[in-house]
Amino acid sequence: MEFASTLCASCSNPVLFDPNQSSTFRDGGQVNSITFATGVGVDPVVGANYRLSLRSAVDTVSVGGLTAPNTSLFLITDQTPTFNIDPFSGIQGFVHIKRLRQMNLIIIFHTFQA
Repeated sequence: MEFASTLCASCSNPVLFDPNQSSTFRDGGQVNSITFATGVGVDPVVGANYRLSLRSAVDTVSVGGLTAPNTSLFLITDQTPTFNIDPFSGIQGFVHIKRLRQMNLIIIFHTFQA
């Protein structure tokens, strides 16, 4: 999961996650970047024109009344301008459960608590 954050000066997103406002936020301290193979909608991807710079973290994530404590996530610290045409506040990727288990990764929807 990647969230647009107040650490991102290039983000034009209407909602930015502020880690200073979360009592359960823990900075992971690792930085990385990701380049997407597909763009927003039908936009073609050319080289690295859909790229995010990220910082690792852990926090409690709530969606639709369900809560997942200690969830690994990434804060977006920089993004290419191509994201500005459809500014997301967050991106949740999906992969087959079998692949997640092979990679020893947590299945986010198994951690939600009502």
